[in-house]
Amino acid sequence: MKRTILGLDIGNCSIKAVVVEKQLKGFSVLKSLVINFDDFAPQESSPETETESPLFQKAISTLVEKIDPRDIATVAIALPSSSVSFRNITLPFRSKKKIRQVLEFELAANLPLADKRYVSDFTDPGRAEKTDENTLLTASIPDNILNAYFTPLGEKGLKPALITIQGYIAAEYILAVEDKEKQDALWIDCSDDHTTLCLSVKGKIVQVRSLGKALGHDGFVRAIVQTMEGETQRSCGNFLPKKCTITSQGEPSKALFVYLEKALDFPVHLAELDDHSNALAAALAQNTSQPVLNFCRERYAEDSILKRHARNIAILLVFTTMAFSAFMFKLHDDIHGLEKKGALLDGASVALFKRNFPQKGRIVDPLMQMKIELEQLKQAPGLGSMENSVAAAPQLSCIETLAEISNRIPATIDVETTRFILNPGRILLSGSTANFNDIDKIKGLLEDSDLFKQVEIQSAAADKTGNRVRFKFMITQ
Repeated sequence: MKRTILGLDIGNCSIKAVVVEKQLKGFSVLKSLVINFDDFAPQESSPETETESPLFQKAISTLVEKIDPRDIATVAIALPSSSVSFRNITLPFRSKKKIRQVLEFELAANLPLADKRYVSDFTDPGRAEKTDENTLLTASIPDNILNAYFTPLGEKGLKPALITIQGYIAAEYILAVEDKEKQDALWIDCSDDHTTLCLSVKGKIVQVRSLGKALGHDGFVRAIVQTMEGETQRSCGNFLPKKCTITSQGEPSKALFVYLEKALDFPVHLAELDDHSNALAAALAQNTSQPVLNFCRERYAEDSILKRHARNIAILLVFTTMAFSAFMFKLHDDIHGLEKKGALLDGASVALFKRNFPQKGRIVDPLMQMKIELEQLKQAPGLGSMENSVAAAPQLSCIETLAEISNRIPATIDVETTRFILNPGRILLSGSTANFNDIDKIKGLLEDSDLFKQVEIQSAAADKTGNRVRFKFMITQ
């Protein structure tokens, strides 16, 4: 299933954007562009409040002119690390629900501006997997700065599902997708006016620092050494970096690469990413299994699926209600028809019972009562059986049967009949004749009749005098 994602790398001097189409296997970049704030009329503002000036709003308007927000399914943005405060805290439990409940109070004394409201998130690097103590990496951003980015985007129909940090998100993406060795490493990203430094242990980011460009290369190397020493002490000597990766592009990154190659004791290399690395990493971060820092919390949280698809759900409910109503109407109509048919059958069975058993006054279950009455008739004395009583009633059938047998046997055959028994569907005929050939002739002549299905010779034997042959036929009607 295809899904279009807009990734934004929002700096203090420019916005880098990529439109990515996520597919079942891989992705494709549909569009990439850079919008520089210098292209608009200059405004005097500090980097921290740049988003509150018309420059950022004009840049977003320009962005919307070049892409159609209606084609975008999800928005992910990366903000400058210079606006974010990073801390490592240790808590005596690992439950994420409990951590979120106490996170604000744990960070209150450690954040630089106590009078400002912050939005915070955390990740668990898994430093102490076998103990209850949990050392977390936290990130906090002032609410007013986050709102200054969030509101202009929302006004243009671009509501982010992921708000993360430059440099950090590029490192997380490479660790999740490309880095198979999971060695301890340094990750560096150079932006317009600051540099982001990340430390990873066994493939997970454990520390993030934002360093100003004013430090210079020497000061930056000292900051790297201090950060590594702090992590080594915290991990009891278990932090042993094997490489350093620079995730950004451009001349500042290349110059820093040359300097770090000489200053550090382990390999340094440039990542094979373009200048939109943070925007691309933000766009694709939601498709990795690695949890990342995300400031979409509280009032900045992404709308629930019910709210985002309220109109479609309402239409679906209407059609579902209509279909269910039609089904219930058809079901009720079928039941009514069956009840009507059942009532007609009940009436017919009652009428049949009254016609055949008029002496019975009370009728409860006509079908069952008729079965009982028929069984009683079969067992009634003097009739022998129900079949015999029925056969004895129509005398005409008996006469016709005798006539048929008499007409079938010609006068040339010497035959005497001694017994004739008529049962429903069966006739027993006994007598005598002059010879055995006459018995076969009589059998053939009776079989040719349309009234008889089968003629069977049950016995044929000469009498005591030897002058006659006695026979017994079983004739099936």
